[in-house]
Amino acid sequence: MTTDSASAHRFYVTADLCPQALLRILGLVAQNSLIPHNVVCERHDDAMQVQIGVDGLSPERAEILLHKISAIVTVREVVLMP
Repeated sequence: MTTDSASAHRFYVTADLCPQALLRILGLVAQNSLIPHNVVCERHDDAMQVQIGVDGLSPERAEILLHKISAIVTVREVVLMP
């Protein structure tokens, strides 16, 4: 159940090519008791692009999750879109 302050957010992540990068990112989403409604991962020459869409996340919790994803060593960049 979502509250009025909770809404959909999309995270765009660029990470090094690492077998555990996607699992670490999704693990942080799971720690917030969220199931993504959309996950897309594309491998490129020297990096992977991950898009994760989640519902039911307040703006404050989305910002915290953004910082936690950014702290993953293999993550190069994270962009949060409401």
